[in-house]
Amino acid sequence: MKLRQFVVRALGVGAVGAAAMTVAAVPAAAAPAPVQGWWMYGSAIPAIGENAFCTGIVDLGVETDPAVPGHATVTFTSRGMRGAGEEWARNPSCPITFQVSSLSGTAPYSHTRFVKLVAGEAPGALVREDIEVGSGLAGLSTIALNSLSAPSTVYFIAP
Repeated sequence: MKLRQFVVRALGVGAVGAAAMTVAAVPAAAAPAPVQGWWMYGSAIPAIGENAFCTGIVDLGVETDPAVPGHATVTFTSRGMRGAGEEWARNPSCPITFQVSSLSGTAPYSHTRFVKLVAGEAPGALVREDIEVGSGLAGLSTIALNSLSAPSTVYFIAP
């Protein structure tokens, strides 16, 4: 009987110690990370802007943060735009409006937002937009308005 009590106590102390070590090893807050999901049509969006027939490529990114469940941050980053004519020479900026639609698989509802990016000839113009997608399976579809381009769609698991 004494051996059994000793073994039970030793296992209990070991379990408490292992739990304490596990809690100490977990980071305090997780940083936003790029979404690991399935991209349909790719994450590059060819776009035609609203000034002087400006054209270029815009990269779409999606991030989630476990501290903010049910939300995703959509990023649009320009690779640089080019325009034509005197109008572009006077004003080398390329405004592009994107339609972002989200769909949640766990609670079927859809949100549509319009996001405006103003890019120039230099790459790197960035716009970030927080979108409510709900927790679980989610999808985001984005298309540049005023363009004849295919949409960019990503499916992912939101925290």
